[in-house]
Amino acid sequence: MAYNIVINKRFISRLTEVLIFLEQEWGKKVADDFIVKIDTRIYSLQHHPFIGAMTRHQGIRGILSPGITVCIIK
Repeated sequence: MAYNIVINKRFISRLTEVLIFLEQEWGKKVADDFIVKIDTRIYSLQHHPFIGAMTRHQGIRGILSPGITVCIIK
């Protein structure tokens, strides 16, 4: 059973910043590859929610990626 993933505005904002930086510094391919990694992690967390690390908040898990928390679920 897949869980619903809720992506908040802060995640979108941070992801946008990271993607802009990656594209400016390393090129479009690197930014595109990063998006694929993020999508894969979101899919993994959606279908296997207990693989994410526990956060300091009870009942919430997340998968970390460099500089951002990919997503959290409760």
